Amino acid sequence: MEANVNFWGKTFASSGEANGAPATYKPALHHLVDVAAVAAAYMRVQRSRLDRESALIGMEPDGYVNLVAFLAGLHDLGKFTRNFQAKVEGLWPDSLGAWPGAITMGPPHWRATGLLLQLD
Repeated sequence: MEANVNFWGKTFASSGEANGAPATYKPALHHLVDVAAVAAAYMRVQRSRLDRESALIGMEPDGYVNLVAFLAGLHDLGKFTRNFQAKVEGLWPDSLGAWPGAITMGPPHWRATGLLLQLD
């Protein structure tokens, strides 16, 4: 299965935007994977912290690094919501249908992340 990179996660100022060119963006999926990789790298270079925290919860250090990376990668799931994606009309994913307009009802992405993480 091919990963969907049509959902934007970060935008960057582009000189072409003023001339009608689409905004430059980083896909939400790439952002989540980047954050997970940084969290894993951070834990690996903080060996005393890794040893202390993994011992506290009774996990092997490598398993704990994977857990921390996974949880860090979930931090912005709310960026996949219609509310967040509607902020930039030019980046609206076709898979969501017609653009609903810049003003949508619903929680901001950080709150949507928390709500999504509570689902069974």
